[in-house]
Amino acid sequence: MNTKVLIAGIATGVFYFFAGWAVYGIALMDFYTAETTVYEGLMKEPPHLGILALSNVVWAFLVTIVADRTGQRSLKGGLITGLWVGLLVMLMFDTSMYAFYNLMSSKLLMVDVLVGTLFTAAGGALAGLILGSGKQA
Repeated sequence: MNTKVLIAGIATGVFYFFAGWAVYGIALMDFYTAETTVYEGLMKEPPHLGILALSNVVWAFLVTIVADRTGQRSLKGGLITGLWVGLLVMLMFDTSMYAFYNLMSSKLLMVDVLVGTLFTAAGGALAGLILGSGKQA
């Protein structure tokens, strides 16, 4: 793994962590709560932020490595890569969760796929921008 991939992955992971807090933890929190079947013990209080940070970094590296390996080292290329990765993974994950668990409404399924796709695309744009910046490795 080259230095640019490492820097882009970490920076995108930090972006995902803080943007996720703003989008999911503040802006959409009430919607997600209203559209989720809530039961005692579902949510960890407080959440395990270290594991959440790890999850965001892993997600960022998935998008960054796909962008790098496919030569998408620009803002636009990273955005498109993030869009496709986000759409396919979110659609796979959310439809699987919807098929097996009484946890989310169909409205939440659609919104989560859309928001997750756009969220991943934004991180992909950042990763592509960093991958394409400066001297090429």
